[in-house]
Amino acid sequence: MRILILGFPRSGTTILYKIFCEVLKDHVKLYEPFNDFVNLTDGFAIHDYMPIENNYHLLDPETRQTLVSNIWFEKFVQGKCKYGGDYEKVFTLLSKYENLLVKDIYIWPIVPEIRESLLKDWKIVVIYRDVKKIFEDLLKWYYQSQPWLNRRPIYLGKNGVMFYHPDIIWGLSLYYRQLFKKDPLKKMLPDKWLYGPGEILYLLVETYDKFIELMSPIADYEIIHDRLVQSPEYEIGKMFYELGIPVDTPVVKKVASLVKPL
Repeated sequence: MRILILGFPRSGTTILYKIFCEVLKDHVKLYEPFNDFVNLTDGFAIHDYMPIENNYHLLDPETRQTLVSNIWFEKFVQGKCKYGGDYEKVFTLLSKYENLLVKDIYIWPIVPEIRESLLKDWKIVVIYRDVKKIFEDLLKWYYQSQPWLNRRPIYLGKNGVMFYHPDIIWGLSLYYRQLFKKDPLKKMLPDKWLYGPGEILYLLVETYDKFIELMSPIADYEIIHDRLVQSPEYEIGKMFYELGIPVDTPVVKKVASLVKPL
């Protein structure tokens, strides 16, 4: 079985990925292959300073090389490649693996257009979370990873362009402009603008609404993060039953212990 886990940043995709990793022992597991900022090592990835199982080293040489060469994010910002890079070739190569688990937070905008052509035999699992909680957790994560910012705006360049939480605006703006067929962020910046929490939340809500609109018709299974946290054993058991994956009760109890509030 090939499984693709999709979700928004800070929505619980990593917890879901860890649950599947514990159950699908015979699967090749890939953690965010379209995320240029995940550091790959033999057997696991380093993301948010934590090791996460990642079987990149088990892929054949051609697939490994394709993933390595598909560093698309900066090129996309510069207008030198399309969003997601050469995602058609990546998914074509990955589809050679009968038992495969992939989790990603970047690739969802283009999944609907390749669902029938490249992902027809894949099971797509989508996790949702309250958008305001995603917003709060994004800010919390940002302050923890960028303590030097000290909650103040940053001024960049001769034109006095001012950002508030620049990394968040960068990523979400890229999502937004890809979804609505606009240019990358660098070409869209005004000479002077203040990105504050209100503007970020507005952008996030618009983008998340589009995420739900795109994911609902193509998902084989949808799960709500808050329900997973409140009733992990029930939600995990139900999910694997609906996907046709046999799991014993002791295993469900074990993996349920992995679920922690974000």
